[in-house]
Amino acid sequence: MKNTRRFAALLFSSIFVIALPHLLLGCQSLSMSTFEKVENGMTKSQVLDLLGNPQTSQRRKGKDRWIYNIVDTSSDSRLPLVREVVFEKGVTVYFGEPQKPDTSAEDRDIKNETLNLQIEAQHLKERTQDTGKSKDSGRPLIKEPKTPNFKPVE
Repeated sequence: MKNTRRFAALLFSSIFVIALPHLLLGCQSLSMSTFEKVENGMTKSQVLDLLGNPQTSQRRKGKDRWIYNIVDTSSDSRLPLVREVVFEKGVTVYFGEPQKPDTSAEDRDIKNETLNLQIEAQHLKERTQDTGKSKDSGRPLIKEPKTPNFKPVE
């Protein structure tokens, strides 16, 4: 009976020692006052030391974007605020509310489709326009792609 109690106490204390740091780290929340300490020119390691790991990170056009969820303790709302830190060449160039793109995804799709249609029309025009021969070599100006002749596999 004594051994069973010792074993249970040892087991409980082991679980407590292992689980406590995970519980404490999982419950950490980033406050707005801490986020406001970020400055332009800070390195990634300085931001990590101050804010910890971001919830999300992205890389686009040579810039790293780290996204954090902030708890604003000064307001009654406990909803997290989304804030981002943007790095270029390893230093902070922007921090604050997420930046919105200049154009919507729908507008970008329309622009890309228009450009694709223009390129296709230009290629078609080039193929049908000149069917003559080159003055220098007598070769056709436009070469049709050749289909390779493969030998049958035996």
